[in-house]
Amino acid sequence: MSDEIKQLVKARKAIEKKIEELKAELETFQLLLRLIDQALSEKSFKTAAELVRTEVSVEENPLKELYIKREGRDLGKIVVYKDRVELQPFISFKPTDSPFNSFFIRRILRGMQREDERALDKGKLSIDDIMRYEIEESEDGFVRKIIVYNYRTESRLREIRNTFRWTLEKLARERY
Repeated sequence: MSDEIKQLVKARKAIEKKIEELKAELETFQLLLRLIDQALSEKSFKTAAELVRTEVSVEENPLKELYIKREGRDLGKIVVYKDRVELQPFISFKPTDSPFNSFFIRRILRGMQREDERALDKGKLSIDDIMRYEIEESEDGFVRKIIVYNYRTESRLREIRNTFRWTLEKLARERY
């Protein structure tokens, strides 16, 4: 084998090795980003991408408004927009209260986020299309509003609506 061929084979092996190293490094960075987003969401209910991104708020008309009632009492309101849904409880509870935190946030909303993150990793979804949410609190620490962005499908909207209704009904039974 000539020296030129040996050098080309050696160069090819070096490039293949470098590609594998870069793939491993990319996977590590993607994992770190997910861990950072998870830590931020636990502390601020926003991902790092959301904190970096600036949003322009435009007034738009809601597609529909629904009221959640139980035994004649208003428990909350759901306002649906094209790209978001706003959930407004009329009963007082803290963001850490169960089943709001343990069921609605951790299981339902974060479950949807994990699905979207997997789709992002597979290239089926862009970072801008990932479902995210914000929890607005009153000055005394009670949940004032939950805004869910990028719910994207009717089935997700239905799940958010039904589980929010169930959460409010359960909280109301415990409190009243």
